[in-house]
This record gives sequence, C-alpha cells and structure tokens, in this order.
Amino acid sequence: MNKFSLLLTLFFLFALCPMLFASVEKSFSDMGYADFVVDGKNQQQCTEYKFLDERTADESAILYLKMKFFPLATGAESFEVSLNDSMLVKSNLFKDLSFCDGDSCKVKLPLNKEDILPENILKICLSTSSSVTKATVLSDSTIGFYETAIINSTTFVKTISKGSLIFGEILPVTLKLKNEGSKEAFVDVNYMRNLVESEPKSYEIIGDSYFSGVIGPGEEKTFEYMIKPLRTGVITIIPSSVEYLDVFGDKIVWLSNVVEIMVNELDDKLIGEIMLDKSKAKLGETVKATIALKNISNSTVSNIDLKVFENGKEIGSFTFGNIASNQTKYEEIAIKSDLMSTSELTCKYTYAEGEESACNIVSVAFEREELSWAMIQSFILLLVGVVIFGGLYFYITGSGKPKEAKKKEETKK
Repeated sequence: MNKFSLLLTLFFLFALCPMLFASVEKSFSDMGYADFVVDGKNQQQCTEYKFLDERTADESAILYLKMKFFPLATGAESFEVSLNDSMLVKSNLFKDLSFCDGDSCKVKLPLNKEDILPENILKICLSTSSSVTKATVLSDSTIGFYETAIINSTTFVKTISKGSLIFGEILPVTLKLKNEGSKEAFVDVNYMRNLVESEPKSYEIIGDSYFSGVIGPGEEKTFEYMIKPLRTGVITIIPSSVEYLDVFGDKIVWLSNVVEIMVNELDDKLIGEIMLDKSKAKLGETVKATIALKNISNSTVSNIDLKVFENGKEIGSFTFGNIASNQTKYEEIAIKSDLMSTSELTCKYTYAEGEESACNIVSVAFEREELSWAMIQSFILLLVGVVIFGGLYFYITGSGKPKEAKKKEETKK
C-alpha cells in the first residue's frame, strides 16, 4: 500500500469514526423532514420531529443540530429544545454556545436516558431578531445512538459548604465531575484563570485546582481546593472548565456553575498578643514582654491606644498612629520582682470610634534559685573525687616514703 492509499484510508476512517460507534444514526431528512426555516424579523416558530428509541443498553442518544443564520449568527435571539415536553436547553445561541462560526452554528446535545421513550417527540423552537432575519435548522442534522463518554454542565458542578464567612477565614470549594456515558474519556479540568486576571484579584487559591487524566464510564471524580478572600463584600468564584474529545473527534468544553459568597467584616479589626521570653525567672531577674498588635481587617485602623497591665495594675502605655491591613506592630516592656510571686500580664487597646478589645493573658513565675538535682549530683561527684585524691595523696606521702627512710637507717647500723 503506497502512502497516498494509506492516507486516504486513514481519512475515511476518521471521517466515519462516529459511524463506527453508532448502532443507528439518522438525519432529519432520513426521517422525512426538510429544512426548518424561520423567516422575518423578530419571529419565533417551533417544529416537531418524531423518532424511535433504537439504543442498546450501553448506548447514549446524541442530537446533533446544524443551523444557519442570515446574515450572521451574531445577534440571533435564542433557541429552545425539548424532548417529550421536558426542556433540554433554552439558550442564547451566540452568547452561551462556543460552536458558532460566521453564519453557522453546530450544537450537540446528549439526550437524558430517563427522558427517552419507545416513541419520542423532539420539539425545536427558533427565534430571529431585528439583526438576524432568517434562521434555519438543516435537514442533515442527526439523532444517533453511540457508545461514548457523556459529560455536560449538569454533571460538572461546583459547591461550597456555606455562602457567607468572616474575613480571614479560608473556604473549601468542591468540584464534582461525572461521566454518564459508556466510554472512558481523557479530561482536562482547569480553573478559568484568564477571567480572574481581567479584573482586580478578590481571592487567592490554595491547593490544586487542575486535573488531567482518565474518567471511566459512570465514574464520578471529586476535586477540592481552598480560597482565601482578599476583601469583604460579595465575591464571585468563577467557573472551572472541563475539556474532552467527543465521539465525533471534536473538542468539547463545558463550564461549571458560578458560586457567590458573602465575606463579612470582622467584629474585631485588631488582635493583640503578649509574648514572654521566659515563663520562669529568678528573683530580681528582668523578663522581656513583647506586645504584638496586628490589623486583621482589610482596611487601615488608626488612633490606637494600648495599655499594659500587671496583676491588674497599669505598668505602661503606647500610642499607634496607623496600622495598615495585615500589618503588625510591636512594642516591648520589661518586668521583674524581688519577691516570690506570679505576675499576670495583659493589655487593653482602643481604636477607631471607641472600639475596645483585650490581649491574651500570660504569666511569669519569680522564684528563688534552688539547687537542682543536677547540681547536687555534680557536688557529690566532686566530693567523691576530693576524697579519692586525698586518700591517694596520703598513701603516697604519709605512709609510703617514711617506711623507706626507716629501712635505710637500720641498714647503716
């Protein structure tokens, strides 16, 4: 087989790919229907198509509509599709669908298995506008039964655990994706970051909001990431997208739903905390206490007065001009005691229009320095060493050498 024959074979295999997976595929013209045309400005008309359920157990029904508009699809009002009186889609063609090009639109709609009866009535309604004066559903549109992956916006859903939170909280976002078809699909799940970058950033994403991999027939996957609001008020969590190739070899892109949350201002805009460099000290020893004051709101706080108390008695005060959002300012104060006691430290601060709050309570114990067990052990070891050394020294100098001198004197005699 030469190269030309091979390429020709591959071309026909690709062109016939949907037919290889379809037990039945019929065009509207095969079922005896001509082009459906709505002609004139601001008109709406509907038509019906009857078809039989010819599926096998593993097959799904897909409606493939091919439409033309004059002069262009841009400005087309809307179209509606229902199956056995159950609405499948009600949409503005150009706004909601991404498969319109020039004067043509192609729409693929998986039909709900539970809505399909042995005998079915498909109803299609088209509307024109003042700028689009003619709309046509072509007779080469098809209804087919295929073994294929089925993913759409109804099975790609974003949820949150609550609709409101306090500024500074982190909110989990759950994304569920289900393949309702009979074939696996390789999917790319992405966060629509380009939508966020086109406007001021209102939240940060924490975690993995992306996924690429296979989702099997009937399988449902769940993804979770976190968002951290950067401002108060209503925040819109933009949709995620899922991409995959359908049975026709075309790239299908679906967007999840949009979720909104309400981010409320904190009751306390400032958090004060006291930190000690030690919790126990010797009598007369100086202990350093650091006071940290953090602005946890999303606005600047001004006119701040802070007072430090030891056992209920004021021992110091500080004034802060402005503290910006998420900024922390520090001050230090020292305490000591010549008596055995426990000192409890806290602080109180006022800001803005008389709002008042308090720091945490910390304590430091002032104690006499006592011999520790380690010091006692060291003393005992030192004492034992002195005794041993003294004994050796006495043995060498006090009992050994005199005996040798006495022996020498006896020998001389």
